[in-house]
Amino acid sequence: MLAEGGEAIVYQINYTGYEEVVLKVPKTKYQTRSGFEDLVYESQLIKSVYREEYVVEIKEEIIEIDQESKELLRYCVVVERARYSLFDLYSFKEMNGKLEKSGKWYDPAFQQSNLERFSI
Repeated sequence: MLAEGGEAIVYQINYTGYEEVVLKVPKTKYQTRSGFEDLVYESQLIKSVYREEYVVEIKEEIIEIDQESKELLRYCVVVERARYSLFDLYSFKEMNGKLEKSGKWYDPAFQQSNLERFSI
């Protein structure tokens, strides 16, 4: 296991032909129709806004459908591993009534040399 989010778990995998990819699987409690739909919608959004410079690529979607009921049984997605997350980009804190901004995005040298490595 590489990471765990609110709805899914991300596993690092060895995938022939690709250097760094991960497998994203819904948590057990989200392995429902609506839980799978959320991950499917997220994957479709990523595919629709894909830009090689700054958005990860969906490599493969693995879908299992019940032949009788035509219901979605399982869904997981193989995706390029992101180098940085939005948390790495931006961090906001309120200190004494003022908004304090930090994160790699605010470092001009880092931003210039690494913009293409950020992902949604």
